[in-house]
Amino acid sequence: MAAFYTVAHLPLAEASAISFLRIIFVVALAGVIFADRVGAIGWAATVIGLAGILIMLDPTAKEINAAALVGAAGALVTAIVTIMVKRLTQIDATSTIMCYSSFGLLVLCAIPSAITWVPITWVSVPTFILLIANAFITQWCFTNSYRHGEASVMATIEYSRLIAAALLGFIVFAEFPTPEALVGMTLIITASLIAIQRDKIRSWLLRKRASSKDLHI
Repeated sequence: MAAFYTVAHLPLAEASAISFLRIIFVVALAGVIFADRVGAIGWAATVIGLAGILIMLDPTAKEINAAALVGAAGALVTAIVTIMVKRLTQIDATSTIMCYSSFGLLVLCAIPSAITWVPITWVSVPTFILLIANAFITQWCFTNSYRHGEASVMATIEYSRLIAAALLGFIVFAEFPTPEALVGMTLIITASLIAIQRDKIRSWLLRKRASSKDLHI
């Protein structure tokens, strides 16, 4: 619901950038739940990412950007779901996880859908079929990726989605992010990249430190 709200009220590029906060949240949660080594680099990435969302919220404005705030909350909840999926893949099959999550979503959406239901037009049917097919494929790939990889390093390829969102937002909706949004997006993406590559960064720093000691000796 948070994702739908954010996409509806923000440019596509901004909504996509905010969704990447979940990577930072996953790093922090994985450190607590799975005892992954987060370290100073991981926590620094968390601080940078939160600074990015703070800029996008624009606290100096008369009204806080509610859509960005909802998007950040949705990213946190998605990170929790990611950790849950990682745990479930240890005991259940991918199809089982998808079945239970889809059934649960159906039950949770039944009451609000009944209240606000709008009949689907025949013109919209092909779009809904495409949406359902894409959602199925996405969920299948998402679940299997977390079955075979670490919870905190599975999102590198997703950055192509931000480029696609920016292009589609500009071409289809004539959207272009504000300067504040561009700064916030840059910080969020930078923080996410640091979070994903933190082990490589840590190894590089250790090698650099060792080389400096050898030169000193």
